[in-house]
Amino acid sequence: MTLKQYVIAGVIEQIIVLSFILPATGWWFSFFALTAVWNIVAGAFK
Repeated sequence: MTLKQYVIAGVIEQIIVLSFILPATGWWFSFFALTAVWNIVAGAFK
């Protein structure tokens, strides 16, 4: 995946997290945010 694809996937993921998962369980936001940041950083070095 390219960096652009990672960013688009991250934005979609955050929309899902903010609209569905976060209201039910706040700790999931931290997990998904860290995963998205790690994927972007790891993708940048490939």
